[in-house]
Formats: sequence, structure tokens, C-alpha cells
Amino acid sequence: MNTSLVLGGMLGGVKCQASMCGVKALRRRGYVSTSFRLFESNAPAKLVRRLQRRKRNEAQHRICATMDQDPDPACEDPGGCELAEHFAKIAAEKGIENPAKQHRPSALLPPHAAIAGQMEALLRINYPEENSGLVTAWKFALPLDAENMLQGGTNRFALSWSNVMQGDRKFKMWLTMKEFDQQVNSPAYKALLNATDWQPAWELIWNDAGDEVSQAVRVGVVVDGVKESRTFTFLMKKVAKGPYKDCWMTTGVHIGHIDMF
Repeated sequence: MNTSLVLGGMLGGVKCQASMCGVKALRRRGYVSTSFRLFESNAPAKLVRRLQRRKRNEAQHRICATMDQDPDPACEDPGGCELAEHFAKIAAEKGIENPAKQHRPSALLPPHAAIAGQMEALLRINYPEENSGLVTAWKFALPLDAENMLQGGTNRFALSWSNVMQGDRKFKMWLTMKEFDQQVNSPAYKALLNATDWQPAWELIWNDAGDEVSQAVRVGVVVDGVKESRTFTFLMKKVAKGPYKDCWMTTGVHIGHIDMF
């Protein structure tokens, strides 16, 4: 069953006929965010609703954040994989960089790709320049008053990865980039910077409103010559308006596997 869709804001609104598997292949390659609108022409309403439900129910165990990997072997429809390759080719011709490679917030990045971009950058924290990985994490940290910032405004304060506790209450803490650097380099998060590898430890968990998600990641670290694993849980929030509209930004990184919703 085919449905006609338009990828809003991507490649000038290229229109194509795509199978369900084609949409999945595009999404896995970082081109289709679950926030995109699907414009249905002749597909039954049941099929459209099924696509929309995937936004919150689909387990995203695999992270496909690059365009230069082999076609997905799990793809049941070779045409779907060909469709993803076709869009990658058009993007290259138009000089549009895959947002998953940019390592900065983009409305084109779904939340799992935003987390993957940060993790890949932190694993290579000094590539291509010193502290590049930390700069990437800072770019994804939710800015102070993000929805009311002016276009091109400077991000002087960002939300801390951890909450401040006073008694039984939690308070948000906003950090300068220097303070953020000190927090990420603290013993609590040092494993993220010294990791040898990483992988998702669990699927995305969505809140009821669909504008916040959490995902646990597992990193490998070597301690006294023995490889061990550490788990962290990323919290991400979708910004509703302003220059970061529809971008997924980090609102916290907790130690361990935390079920937030």
C-alpha cells in the first residue's frame, strides 16, 4: 500500500510515492523526523493513523545517523532502501548536509539522532578540534528562555544536566559554558568522556504530550585494564517556538537507567 507524502522543509518539499518501509528507511537515515506532517492523498485513514502512532510507539534500537552505510538488511522492501538512497543523492547534489552529521540542533533531527550526535561527539571529544565534543553537548543543552530568544541570539546560559536538590524539591540550574564544561568533566560524567563505545540501552520513552522523551544509553569504559559498562539516561525536550522551534534539546543526563515517564 503506497501513500503520497511531502517532506516539509526538506529538499524544497520534494514529493514522492513511498511505501511504509520507505518512510522507515528515510527516518532511520536521519532524514525524516517524526514531527514531519504527512500529507495523505489516497491512502486509507487507518494507514495514516498507523504512521502517526509510530511517533511514540516505535522502538528505535538502531541508530542510523549517517548516509554512508549499507542499505538496511531489515528492510522488507528494497524500494524503500532505494528511496532513502535517492534522497541522499538529491541532498548531496543540492549541497544539503545530512542533519545527523552536523552535530548541532536541527528541526530535521528526531530525538534519537540528537542523542546519537552528542554521544558520537563526546566519544571523540577533541576531534576535529580540542573540546569539540563538549561544544556539541553545549549546543544541544536547552538554552535559557529558548522559546523567546531572538533569531541569531547568543546562548549564554544552558540548563544543567543535573537538578539541584533542596530538601525534597528539585530546582533547575542554568550554567555558563565554563560551568557546563566543569560539570561534564566532573567525576559523575567522566565515563562519557572516557568511553570506548556506546549503544542505546533502551528504546525511547515518550511523555503523554509527545514533547519530551528519555532514552538510556550504555557506554563501555576500561577500568584497571578491565572493560566495564556505565548507563546514563538522556532527557530531551522539543522546543515549541523561537529559533529552536521543533529542535530536540537536552534537559538532563541522569546517572543510571531512569524511567522518567
